[in-house]
Amino acid sequence: MSEETLQRIEQELESIKQRNARVEADKDWETSGMRIAVICTSTYIFAALLL
Repeated sequence: MSEETLQRIEQELESIKQRNARVEADKDWETSGMRIAVICTSTYIFAALLL
């Protein structure tokens, strides 16, 4: 393989790694206790204001 091809593959691999890191962070947020607490609290406040 040529040097240019190797560099292109390395760049693509790095971009995939960065995307995977973002996806993992999103998954962590979706299952976090903090997210559940925020949703519950905001729902409670909204319901209290509405009633």
